[in-house]
Amino acid sequence: MFSEKLDELIKENINTYKKKALSDQDFLYTYVGTETIGEVIEKLLILNIRVWILEDLAAEAKLGNNDFSYTELKKKLDVCFKIKRPKLVTVLNQMFKMLQEGNEEVCEDDNIKLYKHE
Repeated sequence: MFSEKLDELIKENINTYKKKALSDQDFLYTYVGTETIGEVIEKLLILNIRVWILEDLAAEAKLGNNDFSYTELKKKLDVCFKIKRPKLVTVLNQMFKMLQEGNEEVCEDDNIKLYKHE
């Protein structure tokens, strides 16, 4: 009885891991196919700025100096560090690997951004 339940739990965990790995791969290929290296670096920079702001707010919230919940800010920081940043770094590493292998598609840029020149 116990061994059957253990086998069932192991199979469930393996299936969950496989689904997660597939979704991570889909994410990776979608990003690599739609973003340039510069755009991924830009997203990392924006994420770092958000982290700095969240860290400052969390420090103030811990002291009771603002209206934000420390717990909620900490959750947001965890998402940045444990989910968003690792995905972006993985994508960037994959792009550099593709570039090293001679695939220059990761450098194509149609320059879709518009800046006002003064």
